[in-house]
Formats: sequence, structure tokens, C-alpha cells
Amino acid sequence: MTTCLWWPEGQWHRIRPEEIQQVPWKNGAGLTRTLWHQGDESHYLRISLADITGNSGFSRFENTQRCLALVQGELTLSINGVGRQVKTGDWLHFSGEDLVDASQLKHPHCKALNLMVPFGTGRFQLQRVSLDAGRSLGLNAGPDQGLFCISGGGVLIHQNLELKAGEMALGGGDALKATSPSVWLHWRLMPVVI
Repeated sequence: MTTCLWWPEGQWHRIRPEEIQQVPWKNGAGLTRTLWHQGDESHYLRISLADITGNSGFSRFENTQRCLALVQGELTLSINGVGRQVKTGDWLHFSGEDLVDASQLKHPHCKALNLMVPFGTGRFQLQRVSLDAGRSLGLNAGPDQGLFCISGGGVLIHQNLELKAGEMALGGGDALKATSPSVWLHWRLMPVVI
């Protein structure tokens, strides 16, 4: 039996980040919008969108697996002293306990989608998808999926739910049809199999 963490299969919920209040980082180098969360700070799932406006260290989250997906800009992300170039549409998995710093921003405002899950409960599996206008992407059956529109736009066909650049949807099943040339991040939360 599959446990649904957000919306059941065949139902999608659109989230418009601009409708969610930004909260400043403790170090002042960015802003975050919590798009979705479940649980308390000691054991929770969280999806947030961060505006990275300068060189900065990331907050640590004990017992958490993180996935950072850059949805705007380019920067260097240092994880435990090892630097990696990250461009729009790229993502990295790392521990919430790692020492992470962002630097060398090549865009005045970088935006990063931050997916967090407690260790031992699952892992986010991502794919970047480019679609020409009129093309479709079948979304596998099953709940606990997400879409973020990096550019362009589209519609979830069965639900007739439109998504524009910068918007996110959580749900499962259905198919996405591009209404213009578009780039998407699609993810699933994959449970840990014991």
C-alpha cells in the first residue's frame, strides 16, 4: 500500500510562490518561501523556494536528506569544501548536516528549489524535461510527485490545471501538455525499501 504524503493520485494542487510570504535567512544573504511542509522541525518533509542574493552559508538540518535544484541563475555550491558549478535545471543531493556555501553567483538573483526529507524515509528522484509547444509528458501513476515550471507553461490535461513559469504543483498521475516551449523539473518521492 502506498502512503500519500500530499495529494492522492490524479489530483494536483497548484502552488504560486508569489502568494507565499518570504522569510529572510538568518545570515541576511537570501529569502525563503516555504511552499509545502509536513511534520515538525525534528522530523519533517519540506519544499521551499530560496532567493539567493549573495555569497552565503546554508542552514544545517539534522537528520535530513536535501536536494537543491537551481531554477534560476548559476552559482558555485561548495559541499564540505568541494565546489560544484550549478546551472539552471541542475540539482544536487546532500545531507542536511553538510557544510554548504553558495558563492560566485553569475546572476543577480539565483532561485533554488529545496526538497528535504528525513533520513530513512525516502529520497527525491528528479528529472529535467524540455517540451516543445503541444508536446506531452505522461506522469506515472502514483502519488507524491511534483512539477516546477522553470520556463514556458503547460496544463495538466485531466484536471485542466494551468501552470506558468515559476509555479509548482504537487500530486500524482495525469499528463502535462506544454502550451509553449517549456522546461520543467519533475520529481517523485521514492520510499525507502527495506
